[in-house]
Amino acid sequence: MRNENKQIVDEIKAWCDKSTLMVVAAYHGLNAAKMTTLRNRVAEQHGQAHVVKNRLLKRALPPAAGSAFGELLAGPNALITTTGNAVALAKVLAQFAKEHEALAIRGGLLDQAQVLSADSIRALAALPSREVLLARIMGALQGPVRGVASCLQTVIAGMARALDQIAKKKGTETPAAA
Repeated sequence: MRNENKQIVDEIKAWCDKSTLMVVAAYHGLNAAKMTTLRNRVAEQHGQAHVVKNRLLKRALPPAAGSAFGELLAGPNALITTTGNAVALAKVLAQFAKEHEALAIRGGLLDQAQVLSADSIRALAALPSREVLLARIMGALQGPVRGVASCLQTVIAGMARALDQIAKKKGTETPAAA
């Protein structure tokens, strides 16, 4: 392998090692302005979009990627990686693919271990944001606690009413009747 190709492979390995999500997308038909727009949107999600040669990318892939990821590499491809939130990157790519039919998501690699199909990446993009998921979890956790608190409050209130009735009854009784 020539020295410049080795440097490129090492650079691609560095992107792969840091990434939480790598996506391979066909970009044939996107002009330079649209590619710049894609790169800017990806950069907002702590990502990078690069056009790389398939044979160099295959050499740089982590062993966990296996042949399934290598099968995605046919024709001109863009490698899109992120070190940030994988769901946010998937959302950006799915939205961009809707706006520009020339971008075709082929698949990806999640956390350098799990090969994803294009449909899996779209499903990842359909997930709610992290904040919404956390709010749902908190709501689910608060439900049973709120039920127990309500039940205990009802028991305590009933006991207080019973004690109040007993106190009133003893207060109205005359000493002769006791």
